Amino acid sequence: MIEQTARALNLSCEPSPCEARLSRTASRDVPPSPVPAAANENALEPDAATRLAAEALAREKARARREKARAAERRRWLMLLVTVLALLTGLKLFAADVARLLPGASRLYQALGVRVPPPRLDMETLLVRWVPTPDGGRELAISGRIVNRTGRQVAMAPVSLDLLDPLGRSLYHWRIGKDARVLADGAQARFHTRLGAVPARVASVRVRLKAAN
Repeated sequence: MIEQTARALNLSCEPSPCEARLSRTASRDVPPSPVPAAANENALEPDAATRLAAEALAREKARARREKARAAERRRWLMLLVTVLALLTGLKLFAADVARLLPGASRLYQALGVRVPPPRLDMETLLVRWVPTPDGGRELAISGRIVNRTGRQVAMAPVSLDLLDPLGRSLYHWRIGKDARVLADGAQARFHTRLGAVPARVASVRVRLKAAN
């Protein structure tokens, strides 16, 4: 009964064409899915690239800091050199003043081969003016004040004066006093003189001070 029903329905155990096609399709080898090509070995992951960039930036900043420090050190050395040169120049130019303020410095100057000028007297004030005479003429009056700032007692020689022409040549020369005058350290001495017969071409007056010892 079962067999008759199968024939009536035209059923067969053999595969139908559709089934055959499906069977053939199923049995066919399916090619594998394409695999992405291998990544370039030199390519960097995003995190690695960021890390290398940060390291390069840090090295550049460190190099800039070292260069800045070296430049600052060079400036400090240059300032020190300029200061030392200025100090040595001042000590040489003002050797007399330094030796006067620091008497022991004279030996140091001598050891260095620097000549120290002898102590000088200071002309604090000098006044030169024309004054009228009773007979209607005029005289040249010269007065001044001398201070001993040499740091020691000084015997001052007579004050020497010259009347000079416009070219600086002496027209007339004379002295005030004949004997040396002793001045203690810090002491003062005043002088005053008048001259009636003044050359017509006189342009200036030169006053010279000199220690007698």
